[in-house]
Amino acid sequence: MYVFLLHGFLVKGMLHYGWLEPFDSAFGRVMLVVVGIAVTCMLSSAWVRRCFGWIVEPNVQFLFKKRIRRKAKEAQKKEEF
Repeated sequence: MYVFLLHGFLVKGMLHYGWLEPFDSAFGRVMLVVVGIAVTCMLSSAWVRRCFGWIVEPNVQFLFKKRIRRKAKEAQKKEEF
């Protein structure tokens, strides 16, 4: 998921600065594949998960706690009848 979501920023940066133009030849395309494999390995590393985990996998437990409490209260009310 990290590779899929974060590689776009690298591609857009390379397009903006004109770094993709040297990859127009056949050798350049082979080098682009090598760069792609390196970027994939880099974005799959543990330090990228530590740095960008809060963006890619945000903590949303607070969204579900109220629902669980409400269901528990509703179950208690049904038991009282």
